[in-house]
Amino acid sequence: MAEEKYLIYKCPWGEEVKVQLWVSEYLDGSMYLGMYDIGENEPYADITTCIDGGQVPEGCAFVKNWSENEGFDRWLIENGLGEKIGGARTGFVMAPLFRFNMDRVREYSVSFEEGGEAAC
Repeated sequence: MAEEKYLIYKCPWGEEVKVQLWVSEYLDGSMYLGMYDIGENEPYADITTCIDGGQVPEGCAFVKNWSENEGFDRWLIENGLGEKIGGARTGFVMAPLFRFNMDRVREYSVSFEEGGEAAC
């Protein structure tokens, strides 16, 4: 049996969590990316956010980089998962637009028997 690949996410309060990535799509067809905690065997965090009218190229998505997700942009870049290519205002914050390195994302993706869609 092949060993599962995972990434380490260091929480703002210092805890280190072993995560895999969960790739899906929002109801509007835009890319969803989340973290899955493999130690607890449950979803951990939503990395992306769906912005109404925010059409983006394939392989790109807006990153939720505020509140409890502050620092996700740096984590994505440090782990070679994507690069910031723009942004859009949503409410009182800016959501960075990322182009994801999909080969690298797939390398650390969890697979589920049944896919799902995230609500938008």
